Amino acid sequence: MQSHLKNNCQVIVSFLLSRPYYKRPLMKEILEVKHIFKSYPTKSEPFKALDDISFSACEGEVLGLLGPNGSGKTTIIKSIASLLEYDKGQVLINGFDNIKDRKKVLPFLGAVLDGNRNIYWRLSVLENIHYFAGLRGIDKKRSKEKINQILKDLMLEEIKNKEVRLLSRGMKQKVSIACSLVHAPNLLLLDEPTLGLDIEISRGMEKWITKYSKEEKKCIIVTSHDMDFIETVCDRVIIIQKGKITFQGPVKEIKKKYHNHKRVRITLDRQINESFKTSLKEICDLSFETVEETSAFSFKMENLNSLPLIMDSIKNHNIKLQDIHTSEDRFEDIFMEIIKD
Repeated sequence: MQSHLKNNCQVIVSFLLSRPYYKRPLMKEILEVKHIFKSYPTKSEPFKALDDISFSACEGEVLGLLGPNGSGKTTIIKSIASLLEYDKGQVLINGFDNIKDRKKVLPFLGAVLDGNRNIYWRLSVLENIHYFAGLRGIDKKRSKEKINQILKDLMLEEIKNKEVRLLSRGMKQKVSIACSLVHAPNLLLLDEPTLGLDIEISRGMEKWITKYSKEEKKCIIVTSHDMDFIETVCDRVIIIQKGKITFQGPVKEIKKKYHNHKRVRITLDRQINESFKTSLKEICDLSFETVEETSAFSFKMENLNSLPLIMDSIKNHNIKLQDIHTSEDRFEDIFMEIIKD
């Protein structure tokens, strides 16, 4: 009887898992922001920095906060870190209210805000990390293995005994992050982590953030104006304008929703005359550029259906094709158009 019941249960579970409407359990929610409001007094009427902001983030997820200067990104970060008292709403970190249960929340939270001003420049890299470990109540013996792993992950081993004041801006930024990780927080807040970094260090930061969030199952909230960086590291993004959320979702979803254009650039073996330009403009909207003895023109289209007509026009005018290149709209361009609109 029990064997028969067990077999039936297995069949039912298999059936449910195969159904399209069945939703598998989501990853554990680390952060919940619920209807946050924040205003600042002005001479006329209060300025709404945050106007009913709500979102959540899970373990193993990198969430990007995007928006123009003054949109409310840093206000959100500081509100989550309980450095700023919001007017109304609630922020939960691992289920604890970040205002009422602040002492319970702090062990779960790490933050790097306003660049690298949270570290001591007269101390070495290692001394800084040990100092912040001590502030968290972690003794040297217990933290040794963890600190060595952090130094390795952030490629700080070779400079661990150098004074921070002698390091480049990018290395100082890494030291700030290392200090914020020593207590293994579930939620890490990074406000402009790539600001002022060179390409090599910035790319290294991308790899580390992706690896750390997935392997350690940590939740990371990032603000940045570097759209390539955001597109690479973020699982989802939130676009904020004038204190309101205008979009939440994956970068691919934004690109699909707002723009699905192909950019095409064609280079020819000679400068082109007005007759040829006119014939092309009848097909699609073009922009022309001339470099020495060659000419190039580019255009955007939702699909490449018009491309054969353009190729026919080139052939009919006895012009030779030198190069053709296609690409999609860059996320940065799409983002700029969204915030302008």
